[in-house]
Amino acid sequence: MDFVSRDDLCHFSGTAIYRTAFDFAGPKDPSAEYLLTLGWYRTGLAHVYLNGTDCGTVWCFPHEADVTAALKEGRNELEIRYVNNWCNRLVGDCRLPEKSRVTRSTIHYWTVERRPIGADHSQGVRPTLYSGYSAYDSLQPSGLTGPVKILRGN
Repeated sequence: MDFVSRDDLCHFSGTAIYRTAFDFAGPKDPSAEYLLTLGWYRTGLAHVYLNGTDCGTVWCFPHEADVTAALKEGRNELEIRYVNNWCNRLVGDCRLPEKSRVTRSTIHYWTVERRPIGADHSQGVRPTLYSGYSAYDSLQPSGLTGPVKILRGN
């Protein structure tokens, strides 16, 4: 396995796959709904598979997937494919020399910033080309932090 630096991990953009197995003691109530709750996360989306069954994509609060049809008594195999947005990669690339950057974009924004202009350093307004992110922007929290658990509804 290749070494992954802290910067590579902090600036990762893409899909992280979480896998685990758990035992469901049951008995499974045939009239109940079972929800997998992923806890809170700020950005991204999660595609949930339980025992190989696609249980849907979770992208907004309350971050729950209906796993009723896929849940079984005994051993269960859970896979969550979490995809973050590319904010952290863009911030990371701003910290690299242009030739070393991973991302490329033709998107540019014009913004207006107040800054000292003129000999007397008075405040003025100057249009500035802004590419969206800078090396000074904060990184977004990314990934699932849980708690991940099964809830029984109705």
